[in-house]
This record gives sequence, C-alpha cells and structure tokens, in this order.
Amino acid sequence: MRRTEKELAQYRQSKLTVHQEQMLENWGHPYVLEEFRFHMTLTGRIDEDAERDVVMRAASERCKDFIGKPLPVTEIVVCSQSAPNALMRVIQRVPFCRN
Repeated sequence: MRRTEKELAQYRQSKLTVHQEQMLENWGHPYVLEEFRFHMTLTGRIDEDAERDVVMRAASERCKDFIGKPLPVTEIVVCSQSAPNALMRVIQRVPFCRN
C-alpha cells in the first residue's frame, strides 16, 4: 500500500524505531510482523481525559463478560479500506480448522 506524504508524516510523529521506519517504507505501515499488536479501534481520536474516562467506563461495562477470559477465535477476516475514513470491506473470511 502506498501512503501519501501526509500519512507518512503522521506515522513519523510517533517517533518510530529504525525497524518500524523500514517497515513503513516496505509495507506502508510501521506496525506489521513482530511489531503488530492486536487492537480494535472503537472510537475516533480522544484528546480529553474526561472523555477518555467516559469511553473506558462504557467499554469496560460492555465487555465485562469477556475481560480476562479466553475468547475463541474461529476465523480470520481479511478487510480492505479504500481511503482513511472509508468503511472497511470484507475481502475474504478464512475459517480455522477444528480438530
């Protein structure tokens, strides 16, 4: 994926390591392969502590039945996003085999 100069500059504001900078150049994203950490984006940018506290309380309440417990993963879904603010589009669902 080719990133615009504006997108590259946004990533670089995060003070990337040399390795992350290399992956940004090679893959279009600094957090791939061993740098990847699973995450789910649930909101837009939150700048104020008060707003962050409200969101964290709501998310914790909504997810209380799952926090600290194993969550089975039965498939991987590959998605694509045509533009930074566009909706994700499902490309393919890949179910895990069960033994």
